[in-house]
Amino acid sequence: MGTSKCQKTTKLCDKRECKEATFYEIIVIHLHLIRCKSCREYSKKTQKLSSILQKASIKKMCPHIKQQLKTQFQEELNEAASQTRN
Repeated sequence: MGTSKCQKTTKLCDKRECKEATFYEIIVIHLHLIRCKSCREYSKKTQKLSSILQKASIKKMCPHIKQQLKTQFQEELNEAASQTRN
């Protein structure tokens, strides 16, 4: 998937899975997938992942806990960066 057309197609596949692709973009995807085995495989994998995620009962994280995790993550990143400088 090294060509610019493949990169564009994979982005469109992702957009399609998020239900944000236009009808024209979906047509572009299908035309490319006819010719490109790598992108067909990528498309199958993203569709499978989307299906699994839709079936899972995932709940949103509480904003308070999310902020705590962000803060903790940033602190650990800063600590790791300071250790690599020494």
